[in-house]
Amino acid sequence: MQTQSITTRGRGPCGGSVRPLLFGLFLLLAVGIFPRPSQAEEELVFAVGEWPPFVSELQIGYGTYAQKVVETYKSAGYKVRLVFMPWQRAIAATKIGDFVATFPWRRTKERNRDFFMSEREVGPHIDVPFYDKTRFPEGLDGETLDDLIAAGYQFGGVRSYTITEILERKGAKLHIVSQALNAWKMLDYGRIDIFVENVDVGMMESADFLGADRAADIAHTKPVTRETLHIAFSREHPLSPRLKEIWDSVEDASGDTVN
Repeated sequence: MQTQSITTRGRGPCGGSVRPLLFGLFLLLAVGIFPRPSQAEEELVFAVGEWPPFVSELQIGYGTYAQKVVETYKSAGYKVRLVFMPWQRAIAATKIGDFVATFPWRRTKERNRDFFMSEREVGPHIDVPFYDKTRFPEGLDGETLDDLIAAGYQFGGVRSYTITEILERKGAKLHIVSQALNAWKMLDYGRIDIFVENVDVGMMESADFLGADRAADIAHTKPVTRETLHIAFSREHPLSPRLKEIWDSVEDASGDTVN
């Protein structure tokens, strides 16, 4: 009697083909190992304003502080989109949850109450009093804000700036304007004596708004404030706690981890 041979090559223990099973297993592993594009490129939308050289639509990489934020979240698998608008609108829209966060902001009692303020800083903030040295060739009489206020100088301030609020509380002689350009023009025309601004921003703005020749007449004193700037995460956005945790856990160049 002729015996019929039964070929079992390529079949599993239950009689099914091994190759389809192996292929299916490979697909499952591939899905688990390689994230979907939508997961790897989840978009975070931040509300910001113009504040070159730190944050600006016109700067390479949107400015030095913006680059730091973008790179941090890119490393964590997120894509950051910056929406530019007036600063007061940015903070207000973030507060109600229209945006996940806004930066850079000083930490204040009110902001600590209204937002999840980051522990890790975005960068330093150093304010100096700018003045026209053709009007005050011997410099200003005083170094601290209190000294300068007591000396009776006329200050200019931008409405949305924290330093303007500080000057108001201290009772300074203060002319408030809507934008920095107006404050620089008033300093140029001698209508104010001092405009307190971030040292890096002020050096750039004086040249941009007044021209290089006139900017050479503008000087500044020693810093009157030294603070740190932070990210304000919305308390109304579901991603805020996780994003704050990611930001605060990153080591800065100093090697210190802020927790």
